[in-house]
Amino acid sequence: MSKLSSTYRVFDILNSLNEGKELSILNLSITYNVNERTIYRDIELINSIFGNIILKNNNKFKIVNRNVFDNILKGKDLATFKILLSLLKNTGISINIDNNIKNLIKKTNKIYNFNTRIFENIKNKEIFNTIEKAIYYKQKLKIKYQGKKNNITILLNSYKIVMLNDNFYLLGMENDKSYILKISMIENLILKKETFKMNYDYLTFTENIQTPFAIYNNKKIKVILKVDKNISKYFKLKEYLLSQKIEKIDKDENLFISYSISNYKEIFELLYKWLPNIEIIEPIELKKVIKNDLKRKLKSL
Repeated sequence: MSKLSSTYRVFDILNSLNEGKELSILNLSITYNVNERTIYRDIELINSIFGNIILKNNNKFKIVNRNVFDNILKGKDLATFKILLSLLKNTGISINIDNNIKNLIKKTNKIYNFNTRIFENIKNKEIFNTIEKAIYYKQKLKIKYQGKKNNITILLNSYKIVMLNDNFYLLGMENDKSYILKISMIENLILKKETFKMNYDYLTFTENIQTPFAIYNNKKIKVILKVDKNISKYFKLKEYLLSQKIEKIDKDENLFISYSISNYKEIFELLYKWLPNIEIIEPIELKKVIKNDLKRKLKSL
């Protein structure tokens, strides 16, 4: 029997647990053609998301109460479903699942897009549920939001919930203005009956956003960095931004890496993390911007 995808396996286990079945590590490893350690990892993943609700007795386990996964499996809690899906996606195993789950994935992906790793706790699921409906049915949202100085009210066309820098953000537009709203800063929201027409250029922007500092419709800036060989392995192992591309490796094994950004602030965190083992090759203006920003920061010490 060939190995089924991790997505299929975990959702199948969820279904069985939800039905109140007591499951055996050994039997599951045989059923899915994986080793027992893989099944233990699946159980740990489920527990990490749902809060240690699985009771273990030797090599068998079951959940505390039946039907606790109903909302996830029936598509009533898309935020948690997407968290689980995102963690499974990181395994790199292809998805081979039934049509019900496939359709739920399609629905969830229309609403959520996580470009960085989880977790931020979802404290107010009612807010998430309302946003989900607004995105899925293209309904306008009236939002009261905590601004830097005062609360502001926005009538938003909501496009996507994204995970950036370990926080949930709502991306949307009011007229021609783009908003990147931190969901934890939303004071109140009302789902309006009025619908909006999709702006597909903006939708593409939401699907490729890299940081909370991205600016819609800004001309792209190509940044090239020289990465010292002593830290180059980290850049080979991880894409620090979605647009990261290795341009070349020189004879001394230093990396030359490019990024495409809409705003210099998008690259600040990466540069500050790796200075002095990273050098800005272009644009030259970015060097001046970083130097001025560092001088400003040092003055406040």
